[in-house]
Amino acid sequence: AKDGMPEIGTYNLAMVVAPDASAPVKAVADHIRATFELFRETGKF
Repeated sequence: AKDGMPEIGTYNLAMVVAPDASAPVKAVADHIRATFELFRETGKF
């Protein structure tokens, strides 16, 4: 592993966003989803 750090293994991420969440909360949730999807596809953050 790079820099002596262990490899990142598999993960399970669950996120629940309230239907009436504010626009900033929804934007952050979308960003987190996109970030983890990119990690799933590339193995990199």
